[in-house]
Amino acid sequence: MEIYEAVAFALRYWFIFVVIAILVCVIIVSVAEYRDKKRIMYYAGTYIGYLEVVFSKGGDTQTGDRFTLALENEIGSSSQCNIVIKEEGVMKKHAKIYAQGKDVILKAVDSGITQLNGRPVKEEISIRPGDIILIGDTALMVHLKEVNI
Repeated sequence: MEIYEAVAFALRYWFIFVVIAILVCVIIVSVAEYRDKKRIMYYAGTYIGYLEVVFSKGGDTQTGDRFTLALENEIGSSSQCNIVIKEEGVMKKHAKIYAQGKDVILKAVDSGITQLNGRPVKEEISIRPGDIILIGDTALMVHLKEVNI
């Protein structure tokens, strides 16, 4: 008789167990989505723009590829760089782009070819939206949002 009563109880209140299981699943998913949203909003706050490849002779980069710009970026052929351009003429650590105040600065690091709008970059120089940066044989167009640091 005890088994019959236990089965009858379970059949009578099965929906309560289902509702509790659904609520637990909803809570677990909500917490995971909240953490993801928080992580995305952190990275969105540190995003200052992107570089778009407008010309490339070859290698891994292709016309139309985009590279996100964080507050500090290293450009080069090394896998340790934020922006990796695997192409002839690109040094392991070729250039840096970083935010300084309201300006975004381009700085040539190695002895490779770095040009801004057709002029060689020999020292730190401020870049603007629409500028073309030449790294080796790859031309990158600058797209920036307003930077406030």
